[in-house]
Amino acid sequence: MFASLISAPRLVGIDSSPAAAARAPGLEAQLATIEELPFADQAFDVVTCNWTLDQLPAPDQGLRDPARVLGPEGRPVGRYYFPGHLEEVWHAMRISRDADGLDAESGRAQLAPYFGTVRREKMHGEARCADRASRPAYLDAYRELAGALVAPEHPYPFRSRRHNCFFIGTTA
Repeated sequence: MFASLISAPRLVGIDSSPAAAARAPGLEAQLATIEELPFADQAFDVVTCNWTLDQLPAPDQGLRDPARVLGPEGRPVGRYYFPGHLEEVWHAMRISRDADGLDAESGRAQLAPYFGTVRREKMHGEARCADRASRPAYLDAYRELAGALVAPEHPYPFRSRRHNCFFIGTTA
């Protein structure tokens, strides 16, 4: 869970999946949806929302509550994909990953009405698997989105382009 990498006086992880919420040992984790966060107005200084809004049929509904729970100088932070992110993986797996929601191209315009300023920090890189045996661990991270995935026969080492970004905003 991403929350385990952050140090703060109070850290709360939210997930709509009971399995994901249960995988947060040592962290306060709650079962909830982004559309109905169980917190008071202005309860947090930072809200992170990674790879979530692109999965919602109506991203605007998923922006209202994070904006509500941020304090007056709060910071929303989220990580999202550019079109083509890990395209080689999805092509090899014969899986369509076209998202209809917020992505790295449309995100700033969708976030701006809820947060004062929004900047985008681009990130590029490469995902590599040395051999077929090392690929299942990587694919396991996508189990909740795409179900159980089996590494296909493919020339190895396997490389795929990573192309995503962080959106960082302010409420003031």
